[in-house]
Amino acid sequence: MATGPFGTMINRSEHQKTGVPVLGIENIGRGNFIKGNKIFVTPQKAEKLKSFILHENDVIVSRSGTVGELCLVPIIFEGSILSTNLMRVRLSKIALLPKIFVYFFYSNQIFEGQILELCKGSTRIFLNQRILKQILIPLPPLAEQYRIAAAIESAFADLPPKNWSTLKVSVWWAWRTGNGSQNIHSGTDYF
Repeated sequence: MATGPFGTMINRSEHQKTGVPVLGIENIGRGNFIKGNKIFVTPQKAEKLKSFILHENDVIVSRSGTVGELCLVPIIFEGSILSTNLMRVRLSKIALLPKIFVYFFYSNQIFEGQILELCKGSTRIFLNQRILKQILIPLPPLAEQYRIAAAIESAFADLPPKNWSTLKVSVWWAWRTGNGSQNIHSGTDYF
């Protein structure tokens, strides 16, 4: 897990019109990656920020503004840089599939409720690594995760990706009616 670089690590004078994209909140749309970038840096600057480089299937999470929105980084944005308003979650794929994490996140209000509860007491809702690691994640066995992912992708192959409200119900239903056990683990088990 990583938080994007401090604002002072990428100065406005270093913003470019082309180059290595810096992904931001505007790239996250309720589980869907939205193409388009406002900020780019030179390859030399990206090298200096290599600890913030993103890979395919990294989960990017909004930590301010639209707190808790997330999506997967697509392969065409492999090598992009994480912005200051995002967190990167690189999941242990032997325990939790990245796409299942995104499906479950949007299929159940438990996640949103946990985030809001854990951010309580702050004048401005802001998500940090400590809070994200405290979120409890219901987890079926890995084989069941593959089955659920395949069933969802098959059933919704023709559905426009923005129709997450329908997907929420289907994901939860697929899991609850499947053969997997309902294990619950802390986020620290997967990040």
